This record gives sequence, C-alpha cells and structure tokens, in this order.
Amino acid sequence: MENRAIYNNKNGLVLGYFVKDGDVGLGLRKKTPWSGKLSGPGGNREECDKSLKDALVREVKVELDVNIALDEIEKRAEFKIFRPGKKPILLHVYTMGRYQGDFKASDEMDIPWWFPIEYLPIELMVPGDEHWVYRMLKGEFLGGEIHRSLDFETLIYMNVYEVDPKSFVHY
Repeated sequence: MENRAIYNNKNGLVLGYFVKDGDVGLGLRKKTPWSGKLSGPGGNREECDKSLKDALVREVKVELDVNIALDEIEKRAEFKIFRPGKKPILLHVYTMGRYQGDFKASDEMDIPWWFPIEYLPIELMVPGDEHWVYRMLKGEFLGGEIHRSLDFETLIYMNVYEVDPKSFVHY
C-alpha cells in the first residue's frame, strides 16, 4: 500500500468538469497557472471543507456562482503531480451533472462554453489535457503521474493509465 503521507497538501487539489448531454462545459481561466486556457473549475481543499467533494462544491460556487449537489459529483481520476524541489500533490478530478443557478464569471474564470466531448478544443486547454480528459469524459477511471515545472506551466512528463475506482482517495 502506498504511503500517501508523503504528499504535500494532504487535502490535495480538486478539479471538476460539467457534463451534460454529451457536452462538456469549459471556462477560460483568468489566473496563473494556465491563464487563458480552457478548463473546469477547481482549487485547493481548505480547512473549512469536510471532504474533497465539499471543496469542489465551494470552488464551483466561488468561480462560477452555481450550486452543485454532492450526489451530482463523481470522482473519475486521481493524479500525483510532481514539481522540482516540492512534495508531490494529489489532484482529484470529478465530473459534475446538474447544477442550480446561472453561471456568472468571476476573477478566476469566465462563464463556461459547451463543447461536444467528441470535439474537445485541446489546443485551447491546459498542456497535458490531451493525454487524459477525453478518456475520462468517455467513461474511463484514470490514475497517473504528472511532472510539471515549478510554476506548473510546463508539462515535463505524464503517465496516464486506467484504474479501478476503488483505489481512489475519498477523504
């Protein structure tokens, strides 16, 4: 069994993708890293969050001002992110279904645009997304390692593989 105590930010990072009728909602990020890239909402789990899903609910509310019910969130991927001279971080990725409210832009993200999953605008997304987002949105449960530069901007290496979802962390 892997010792997860080695990871920085025990609570990890969360990232969510809105999925509806074969489309995915992607918003333009406004802050670094990945300013100007399309992505889902997400961020750090904070002390106030009871769980990783609670963290995602909070981040969606902060970034897009809509509400997501916990039962509309499904964990689909878990990645270990490595950067030079830093402890690894766990990234927990979810898909999200129905939401309540109307999207509103924030200082972190613009209102999502809807794209058919079959035609993801990979060239406008975060470098490395081409290796896993489509697979995840088509139903695979994924794990892997992501090696990035210290500022997160540059993808150095990525290894993605299918996993049993029972192996995911759910704290």
